[in-house]
Amino acid sequence: MKAWRFESYGKPDLMQFTEIPRPAPRGDEVLVKVVAAGVNRSDVVAVAGAFKSTTPRTPGRDFAGVIASGPDEGLAVWGSGAGFGVSRDGAHAEFFLSPRGWLRPRPQTLSAVEAAASGIPFIIAYEGVVTAGSLQTGETLLLTGAKGAVGRAVRQLADHLGARVVGVAKGVGSQPDMIDANTADLPAAVKDLTGGKGVDLEFDAVGGELFEPAIRSLRLGGRQVAIASPEQRQVKFNLVDFYHNGTTLRGVDSMGFTGERVAGIVEHLNELFEMRVLRPFEIETRPLSEAVAAYTAVGGGSAKRQVLEV
Repeated sequence: MKAWRFESYGKPDLMQFTEIPRPAPRGDEVLVKVVAAGVNRSDVVAVAGAFKSTTPRTPGRDFAGVIASGPDEGLAVWGSGAGFGVSRDGAHAEFFLSPRGWLRPRPQTLSAVEAAASGIPFIIAYEGVVTAGSLQTGETLLLTGAKGAVGRAVRQLADHLGARVVGVAKGVGSQPDMIDANTADLPAAVKDLTGGKGVDLEFDAVGGELFEPAIRSLRLGGRQVAIASPEQRQVKFNLVDFYHNGTTLRGVDSMGFTGERVAGIVEHLNELFEMRVLRPFEIETRPLSEAVAAYTAVGGGSAKRQVLEV
């Protein structure tokens, strides 16, 4: 079978599109025929060595495919795999292996391409907004990185829950309920938009220099969920203000999720996609052979979700 492989860490063009043996299921595994596979930023940084993947390795976390052998052969499935591209081979190939318990049926409202584009962004959004953040109807959510894929998934979930979203992104100008990260005093802008109260929940998809202003934008007893800080690992904030405010800080790391946990979240997403509460993103498709171009687009900040068709 054809698969993308990397044997050392670096830029996407070091990957090789090569022929490798089709894997044989063992134990509770099934063989999945890939129909479409999403490309995430985490795939790009995995190839770059961020997660110290064992090599040689096939990357690719998000997939839509069909069980080719094993229980429920012929079933159309989708989701994201635990350790894919790091400790086990992922979905940027014609076939991959997965424990059967990690797979969930693809909802009829999504094509294979749409499902492959919807994995990690919606999985992280659901975990951060619903599970870790406990967002409630009528609350206000502050969303940094509002224009990114995760940010757009968070907004859809917040809208469904009946919450108000105040977005933060660079270069947004004077749009309603949007704050320009390039120019605004974030806590002051938030207070203006919330009548001096502050927000109930902050979903921080940026971290770094925005972490401290965001945490100062919370109301008394507010919650902050952090999912990333790619450019600055260490941040500072006033600890006295933090505990006086009764703030709760939670971290969400999808790379640490088990396959069963991912599958459980996908079950919830299935229901929301079937109800058409959630909608897939704008997508750019490429054949599997053009994965390097898709990786390059993701690394360059493409607004379109990159999907490889097999």
